[in-house]
Amino acid sequence: MSSQDKGIQVVPEFLNEYKHLRYIDVSKNQIPDILPFTQLPHVISLAANTNALTTLEPFKEPCMPYCQVVNMSENQITKLGPIKLDRLTDLNLSKNEIAAVEEFDGHPTLQTLSLSGNKLKACDGIANMPVLKSLVMSENEINNTTALAELPELEVLDLSTNKLTTLDGFKGVPNITALHIKSLLLILERLTEINGELVTDEEREAAKELQETRRKEKEEAEAAAKAAEEAAANGEGGGE
Repeated sequence: MSSQDKGIQVVPEFLNEYKHLRYIDVSKNQIPDILPFTQLPHVISLAANTNALTTLEPFKEPCMPYCQVVNMSENQITKLGPIKLDRLTDLNLSKNEIAAVEEFDGHPTLQTLSLSGNKLKACDGIANMPVLKSLVMSENEINNTTALAELPELEVLDLSTNKLTTLDGFKGVPNITALHIKSLLLILERLTEINGELVTDEEREAAKELQETRRKEKEEAEAAAKAAEEAAANGEGGGE
């Protein structure tokens, strides 16, 4: 079901009759409450971004047992608490007003979590996610990462545009490799320590080299894409 940008303010009661809905997109409306959607047992994906949502309370109780993807970015949600969606793998809560996540305390199946553009000052509650691979918390007010724990599979961590000068939370994220440390140095220009060790000039130089490599790779990819487009256009022109 797709009802984007329809000016919806109230979810109609008859929605409950459609028990077998699997994909719901109600983005860009003025919906204030997600409760009606939690009554639909077969939903796999729910996009309710850019609405008027203020709470995730309906997710505190088990619901939508097959739901894997939830996008509730660009709302006015203020707190992240327990999420009882048993099969959830992707949760996007970017660009909300979230200042508290202490009650969240992790999720067993979550692989991607985005909390960018909120009001977080610490990482308390960001823990106990055994299969989480990507964690985005850019554009917040975070000043320490010590609460990060039990994230054994985490590979991508974005903490850009925060208030960090040291990183002391990596004991709980063993899969953050040297390559990812270099990436962190690129996005955290003020970083001086990682797990209590001073960032060296060599590490900063390696980060700069990585940045230059990525820039060249991007330029090459863009050039290749442009060449492919021109070749396709010439081929179409020659066939006329």
